[in-house]
Amino acid sequence: MAAGIKEANEHPDAVARLMVGNEVLLRGDLTPDRVDRLYPQARKPSNQPVSTAEVWSFVLRLTPRSPRARLYLDPHSAVLDDVPVSIDLAEQHLIDIVRQTHQAFPGKPLLIAETCWPSIGRDRGPAPSMWFMRPDYIRRVPLLAARLDYDYNILEAFDQP
Repeated sequence: MAAGIKEANEHPDAVARLMVGNEVLLRGDLTPDRVDRLYPQARKPSNQPVSTAEVWSFVLRLTPRSPRARLYLDPHSAVLDDVPVSIDLAEQHLIDIVRQTHQAFPGKPLLIAETCWPSIGRDRGPAPSMWFMRPDYIRRVPLLAARLDYDYNILEAFDQP
């Protein structure tokens, strides 16, 4: 962690935010208490805002315990999370995630750290992995972000077929 913070501080033009863990609560790698204890260790020496990257339902369930420790929120909305949705419902699903997160954490900046529509992989009910659905979804994200006031990262936007 110290090496990552040092690099981030030395390259503020390239590193906008720091994450303490990536889906560590989802996988059970760390407990919420352990993640909470890591925040001050990352926040004090860093020049960037600090958060954790989790699937949105885990952000709502597990991280409201210490919202003051988080300078921003970054739930993942990969569409294929706990409850898969069809491409027709994907935009509303993202709207709902943003609304619920803003309601749970009023005034906190929001980064949808991972959002995508997979082009390959296993199908999950109404959310098949099909390459021709991905551009449709990806085109909607910037428009929603501008309207709903959140930042975002498109996951796997350019490195798959």
